[in-house]
Amino acid sequence: MSRLPVAVIGGGVAGISAALRLADFGVQSILFERSDRLGGRIRSFFDSDFGIELDLGAHIVSGGYKDFLALLRELGTVDDLQWIEPLHLSLKGSGTPVYDLRFKNFPGMLGPLAGFLSYKALNIRQRFSLTAQLTRLMMMRYVPALSAEMWLQRVGATHAQMHYFWQPLILATLNALPGHVSVASLRQIIQLGLSTARGFSLGIAQKPWQKIVGDAALGCLQRKGVDVRLKIGVEQIIIEKGTIGGLVVEGERIEVSAVILAVAPWDWKGIFAPEDFEYLFNKVWQVPLASAIHGVHFLFDAEPPEADRLMTGLLETTTHWIFPRRLQGKRSRWLLSTVASASEQLLSMPEQEVISLILKELRSVWPAFSYEPVQARCVRVRRATCPFDADLEKRRPAQKTRVSGLFIANDACATGFPATLEGAARAGFRAAQAFREEDG
Repeated sequence: MSRLPVAVIGGGVAGISAALRLADFGVQSILFERSDRLGGRIRSFFDSDFGIELDLGAHIVSGGYKDFLALLRELGTVDDLQWIEPLHLSLKGSGTPVYDLRFKNFPGMLGPLAGFLSYKALNIRQRFSLTAQLTRLMMMRYVPALSAEMWLQRVGATHAQMHYFWQPLILATLNALPGHVSVASLRQIIQLGLSTARGFSLGIAQKPWQKIVGDAALGCLQRKGVDVRLKIGVEQIIIEKGTIGGLVVEGERIEVSAVILAVAPWDWKGIFAPEDFEYLFNKVWQVPLASAIHGVHFLFDAEPPEADRLMTGLLETTTHWIFPRRLQGKRSRWLLSTVASASEQLLSMPEQEVISLILKELRSVWPAFSYEPVQARCVRVRRATCPFDADLEKRRPAQKTRVSGLFIANDACATGFPATLEGAARAGFRAAQAFREEDG
């Protein structure tokens, strides 16, 4: 089986992880990526008006991301993250004070516990009940088929707890509203944060993500002998008698020993013959759920609000997080990147209207900041993540499929983790391991 190369379809985090692990196993592979760069949904692009690379979205890395951080170490870029450790987040709304959630540098669970109990956005009773909710979620043996919102209502979460803690957490980590994700996904996030010493620390990229992942991966893969083919999409995966028969690429058939499919679930249907797709996937994947992200990048000549913090959360606004960064150059300029998670309501708005809305919201929160941006750019990702509601959580596909030689590597897979950078890296590594086990 391994005499022919393995095809990895998709050059995002999952595809990169799968190809690297195959190389470690001594397996020849070809990685197909239809765009001109690796990185997938974590790419960047050069904006000539800004004169710099801008990210498609601001991605936050948890200290508990074991597989994704292992990937960055292999790429040699893990030091390009700056860590908020111990965790210190600030949240601000229009006319509200700044609320600080600050963990203490205490051993084990004492640090997060002290942080939750000193969080002044909540009264003392709400702080104690919040720690009880977190503990109950951590210790849960049976996970009910409920949305995160329904479960939180069931355990008595107050409006203030939802507003100042649970909703910002779910938006930041799962790119979805509490009613659109399962309690299982929320539990996985909380377990990750509270089960490791660095789980609730956050890593913020200090370079464009393209340099940290895509560009670094291209060099690393080529050094390991992976045949990387950019700007080449796979038209069809051929299945014959329950096994992989090859690929159709640019109208020609290519023989491969196996396929690791590492593209987003919205692209699965178009790459199979209709009967093969129906055989492989449940009907729920015919039109999978999707959450959008809108990022607006502003270039200012003046220092923006909260410039001394790596990130700040906003309350009661369309934008949820801002990330300021001073740019190096002849004159002092600041890049202020904003992120609106689960922002499907903005998809129908022209990009200039989104920019005006976000700028208006920033000024409502910080009235003294009245500077006009030198440049502004809206980046719209219509299908950024796949949120798992209680029904979809049960139907996530495994890495190994019913077709011999076909494996799935995507953050939608059943990795035991939500659709995140960690889920994608884990899926890629596991798909390569599944191939190795099947190949013997």
